[in-house]
Amino acid sequence: MPSPRPPASTRLTLHGAAGEVTGSCSLLETSAGSILIDFGLLQGSRRDEWRNIEPPPIDFHSLAAVVLTHAHVDHCGRLPMLGRLGYRGPLFCTRGTAELLPRVLRGSARLQRTRLEEFHQGTWPEALPLWLEPGQDPASIPATPAPDEPPLLYESGEVEHLLRRIHAVDFGERVALERGLSIRFGFAGHVHGAAHVIVEQHGRVIAVFSGDVGSPHTGMLRSVDPLPACDLLVLESTRGDRLVADAPEPDRELASVLDEVRACGGTLLLPTFALGRAQQLVWRLSTAATNGHLEGLSVYLDAPMAEFALRLVRHATEDLAEPLRRRMASGDDPFAVPNVRALFTRSDSLKIAARPRSVILAGAGFCDAGPILHHLAEGLPREDVRVGLSGWYPDRSLGWGLLRDCTHARINRKVVPVRAGRRRLEGYSGHASAEELAAWTRSGPDRPRTIVLNHGTQDSRGALAERLRGEGHRDVRTPANGEVVEFGGA
Repeated sequence: MPSPRPPASTRLTLHGAAGEVTGSCSLLETSAGSILIDFGLLQGSRRDEWRNIEPPPIDFHSLAAVVLTHAHVDHCGRLPMLGRLGYRGPLFCTRGTAELLPRVLRGSARLQRTRLEEFHQGTWPEALPLWLEPGQDPASIPATPAPDEPPLLYESGEVEHLLRRIHAVDFGERVALERGLSIRFGFAGHVHGAAHVIVEQHGRVIAVFSGDVGSPHTGMLRSVDPLPACDLLVLESTRGDRLVADAPEPDRELASVLDEVRACGGTLLLPTFALGRAQQLVWRLSTAATNGHLEGLSVYLDAPMAEFALRLVRHATEDLAEPLRRRMASGDDPFAVPNVRALFTRSDSLKIAARPRSVILAGAGFCDAGPILHHLAEGLPREDVRVGLSGWYPDRSLGWGLLRDCTHARINRKVVPVRAGRRRLEGYSGHASAEELAAWTRSGPDRPRTIVLNHGTQDSRGALAERLRGEGHRDVRTPANGEVVEFGGA
């Protein structure tokens, strides 16, 4: 472990999400103490899962605070490990995040235990894209080698121990830590409760951690709070190589695919993440219904967490964009979808697998596990099925392959042909585009002295860095994992 001695200068080290999209974990070291911002899961391959078990080289005992930007598992998923790593202090987050976090982390612990049991029973989830030559027998495809045993990062008791340490904070409320250090949260517009973290020392802002910045183009949540003047901005770059123009009319795209499904009496499968993407899609489906594009179709929300988060979004009307706030105030629910049914059990999910004349929103968003797999196993061989794919997919994942015209899919050890239509649906990302991120860096009274880009692939980080430098930011950095960045803090 490193020495707890405070550094001579202020330093930042990325211990995750440096050139990749998951595993956010940033350590800020100041003369007054150290703060850990986020401690998220690395996601993607089996190798990535095993990287989670090895803690970063941080002196967890000496941390002044641990701060969470929001409740997505790639930002919060390793937090229950803190107790065994020696941290005994509080976990600070917004009130909205505190509402979501218990369900997210309890679900994560259950999923880890389930995955381990599935491994020992030989029933682990499998979802791989395949490209077969015409006439090639699917039986000729070699069986997938058994995966490595999945790690068990923490148990349910460790989750409960962590949850007792949560300190829920209002947006804008200043929290004093020690020796002149303080933090406060700004609204990030990404998902319910999402924030950027503002770190002050003796009343001066030394660092801002963006978390994930929402896109005002989506129109569901209110605009991101302006960026205060700061020495350092740690800025996400998930869509640093994408523009708003890449998704000009999401409602039109969704209406088009819904009309196709209605015409053929088929099914629209929408792989979704429960927090953020699902609520965005429900809102868009409500708009589509108003315009007649859902007539004759049933809608199933096959993600219990998504239903819970939707209730929170309806309740937190102050976080909605102004047009939606006005509608809610008038008694018009912008998230109301006719003929919608939430599913809460696996048996209910199996009963409606790829049911005709239906729209099915199902987890998981990466198409790597969860109820979406049995819907895809039933639906991919059918020409009357459409799969709406949005967002980023890990390399070689099934979602990645569906976007690249794979001919077959191996789902839970069964090879099925891919005859379903696949549509790329843009405009549903909760992440700001390149020009929106750049605009946020100009939203405050002065530009950050140093910008460090995290939470994006090397390509997206590089593209955003080039844009920011072209707009006059002189010190933009893309450090590697574990690389120390020194800057002009207090």
